[in-house]
Amino acid sequence: MKPGLILKFIRLFAVSFLTFTLLSCNLTNLLLGDEIELATGILNEALTMGTTDDRPGVMEELGMPDAFDISIVKIEGGEVRMESWRYFQYATRVDFVDGEAVWTMEIDPVPEGTIFAAWYDPLAFEAGMTVEEASALATRASPAGMVPVFIDISQGGEDLAGGMMLAGDQILLGLENGRLVYVETIAMVPAGGE
Repeated sequence: MKPGLILKFIRLFAVSFLTFTLLSCNLTNLLLGDEIELATGILNEALTMGTTDDRPGVMEELGMPDAFDISIVKIEGGEVRMESWRYFQYATRVDFVDGEAVWTMEIDPVPEGTIFAAWYDPLAFEAGMTVEEASALATRASPAGMVPVFIDISQGGEDLAGGMMLAGDQILLGLENGRLVYVETIAMVPAGGE
């Protein structure tokens, strides 16, 4: 093959390759542009939609939970309320994210004679409550009127800096920088129970 012919072949190949690459990029944009736009629209709509609060309906159907925990977590600059309500008489746990029921599952029974802290209303505990508001709510709800005991865990390490635990009558309240971020009610299992 002559050197001039090889050069022409290389130029033809390079031009063909570049043309194919440009066309494929444009075709991809043309073919997927609508799908990308649609997916972006759906995502934006999902992010701006409000959630449905299923908790009052669950409480209306099943009553106050036998036990529950609430965690206020920070995700992408916003706060998300995650909850698990346990109904031992129905062997069911219901999980919520920002009030919307996202999961139910079967749970194991507890021993007979277990005392539940079912007098606490998970809907009464709000994100950002102060130490005073949270402890007053726990004290009012407690049937014994037991005053919660403050346990300072701020010296417990870097992860716990600014944190405080409030222990009351079958309830734990977690506060960070003076604001409520965690609530858990605790069942009292009889001696010898697991």
